[in-house]
Amino acid sequence: MADQMLCFEKIWAPKEISLFTSICSLVISLMSCIGNGIIIMAVIKDPYKKLYTPFNYFLVNLAVSDLIVGCVTMPISVYAHFQEYKGIITTSGVTLVHLSQLISGTASLLSLLVLALDRYSAISDAIKYRTTVSWRRCIITSVVIWCVSLTLPFIQMIIKYINYLTFFVCTAILIGSVVMVTVYFKVNKIVKKQTLDLAKHYSESEQRAKKKFILKRLTEEHKITKAFFTMTFVYLMIYLPAAVIILLLQLCTQCGCTLRHILRDVQFLLISLTCFTNPFVCTLRSQIFKKAIKNILCGNNTNGASENELSSHG
Repeated sequence: MADQMLCFEKIWAPKEISLFTSICSLVISLMSCIGNGIIIMAVIKDPYKKLYTPFNYFLVNLAVSDLIVGCVTMPISVYAHFQEYKGIITTSGVTLVHLSQLISGTASLLSLLVLALDRYSAISDAIKYRTTVSWRRCIITSVVIWCVSLTLPFIQMIIKYINYLTFFVCTAILIGSVVMVTVYFKVNKIVKKQTLDLAKHYSESEQRAKKKFILKRLTEEHKITKAFFTMTFVYLMIYLPAAVIILLLQLCTQCGCTLRHILRDVQFLLISLTCFTNPFVCTLRSQIFKKAIKNILCGNNTNGASENELSSHG
């Protein structure tokens, strides 16, 4: 353990590793700020008036947590690792990087869990969902998410950062796995059942319009759920190797300082990658989201858009 502490407390880090991490942090910061900023703007402006939904509201909440990584965590990381490159250890900078990363990570994980509950509720009982999931409840849920996220990570000051990070990453993988499996199997089962019920209860010609409307809603909800599933899958694919690296840092007591610094920086960069992959994976599968983002970036005027154009992108 003493050898491990010497690797990080004393001024010892391969300059190439510190410089590489500093550059990668800068790239992630820029991509996160631009990407999440555009997504938040798309929902706020909503040129086609079709993005004001509880799911997208929680998606914005996720984008805000990822924006913290881009605007706070990564710029501090750029500075701290560049100082490390010059042979200067900035303890306060490292502490701020750890704390802001854990705050954002906790908010992302809780937002992911809420998005899963949103998908399950929206498909299992659409009528109850529309009447119970109000904007007031969305705001209250978001406040709770941020209250927990702003307080829980301070535990790392008591049990040490690496111990808390191990607990957090393993918890994130466990919750993410349960969420992904539940959403994939339960929701798909519900969609299939509801589609079969449509064929039985709305077979008469005079009820074809109602059947078509319900089927369209089911199809749209199913597309959103598939996008959410993809986002969760990417989340897990990033966190799994990060967890392996963190466990190596914990267990490999005989590893040299160079290897430990490489493992430390790689797990940090891996976890930080989710700050721009999370919303992108979900929103880029949505036609109306892509249309809204293109409209905002190009400055197009939607006043003359026809109803057919709007509905085709719903």
